[in-house]
Amino acid sequence: MTGHSLSTRVWDSVFEICRRAAAAVCALLLYMVPATAAPDDYSSGTGSVPASEGVSASEGADDLCLWTAVNVRGSVGEHWILGGRAEVRMHDGMGTMNQAFMRTSALYRIGNHLRVGTQVDFAKRSSGFSLRYIPEISLHWASGEFRFMLRQWYMATHTPPSATAGSATGTGSAAGAGSAAGTGSAAGAGATASDSGAWAWSSTMRTKFQTIWQLPDSRFSLRAAIEPFYWDRLSKCRFYLGCSYRILPGNSIIIEALREQYFSRYSNNVIVLTWSVSL
Repeated sequence: MTGHSLSTRVWDSVFEICRRAAAAVCALLLYMVPATAAPDDYSSGTGSVPASEGVSASEGADDLCLWTAVNVRGSVGEHWILGGRAEVRMHDGMGTMNQAFMRTSALYRIGNHLRVGTQVDFAKRSSGFSLRYIPEISLHWASGEFRFMLRQWYMATHTPPSATAGSATGTGSAAGAGSAAGTGSAAGAGATASDSGAWAWSSTMRTKFQTIWQLPDSRFSLRAAIEPFYWDRLSKCRFYLGCSYRILPGNSIIIEALREQYFSRYSNNVIVLTWSVSL
C-alpha cells in the first residue's frame, strides 16, 4: 500500500467520524433551541446586549431588515483560500443603517473536507467602530447533488472607549452601545468590563449547519441553514432559507430569507442579497 493511499484512507476514516459527530451535534442543537432560551432580562436591564450585535431602535415589534453584500473568494495555491466581504445592514423597516463592515479571511484546506482559518471584521455602527476576530474550523462534504457544511466560529468583538462610554452612563444608543434599559453593559456574554480609556471585548460562539441542493441541469440551487449564537446561554438563532442563481461562471446572486430569532426581545425578519464571486 502506497503512502498516498494510506493517507487517503486515514482522512476518509477521520471524516466519517467527524460527519457522524456533526450530525449528532446538529440534532442536539435543534433540540436545545426551544429548551435553552435565555430568560427575558434585557427589558428589565439585568441582561446585556452583546457588543457584536446591533439593536434596532424599534423595541415593540419584529423588525424588517435588508442586508446587502458582495463576497469575493479565491484559491491561492493548492491549500489556501483568501477572501473579502463588504456588507451593509439596514434595520428599522430598512430605513436606518444599523451596521456596515468589511471582512478579510484566510482559510487553509486540510484534506478534502476540513478547513481552518481566521477572519477579521472592521465594523462601523452609529455607536462607533469595532473590530471582530473570528477563528474558524469547518467541515465540508457532498452527497450526490447535495453539499453540506458544519462551521464553528469563535467571535471576539473589540470596541474602543468612544463606542462604550455611553453604556457606563446609561446613554448608550439603541444601535448597540447600551442595553434596552440603559443599565446593561455593551459587552455581552463573556465580556470584560471596560476601564476608562480601555477597549472592551465580548465573545460569542456560532455554529452553522448549511445544506445546498444543486438542482439538476439548472443554474439554480436551493439552500437552508441554522445558526445558534451562544456563550453561557443561547442568546439567539438564525434560520436561513434561500436560493442562488449562477449568472456567469464564478458569479452568483444569492437571495435568502433570514429569521433572526432572539429569546429575550423582538426578532428580525431579514432579506439578504449577496453577489458572490469565486476567482
